[in-house]
Amino acid sequence: MKNKIRQIIVNKQILNWRFRTLNSRVSHVLIFPAENKTCRIRILFRYNLTYTGGNPFNEGLPFKKGNETIVINLNQPRFINEFLLHILKYENISLTANKEYAIDGLKTLEQLGYKENKLENILIKEYEKKI
Repeated sequence: MKNKIRQIIVNKQILNWRFRTLNSRVSHVLIFPAENKTCRIRILFRYNLTYTGGNPFNEGLPFKKGNETIVINLNQPRFINEFLLHILKYENISLTANKEYAIDGLKTLEQLGYKENKLENILIKEYEKKI
């Protein structure tokens, strides 16, 4: 299921998407319309490895939104839907263009009202010092 291409409907449009880890510090969500595979949106995430050595956006990374802690896992369609609704509204993206777009995922999370959970990040940094 790692490289499985999934479909999601946003604004009455069918989009394909998949989450992938590119290297030890960068992952992305690749999104493209089902009808136009030459238009690609890459939402890039730069991060530190979790205490288990895995990808935090695959294992789940805690963020604060208001007073609530939300664990973001980019394999969950609800987060992809939230990202797409925001990106299509506020970024200059044409789904009919033959173009590739690169979006900063952490910046988008911030624009959506998510704040990094500082305690989790401190624990990760402390663990990395021991390695």
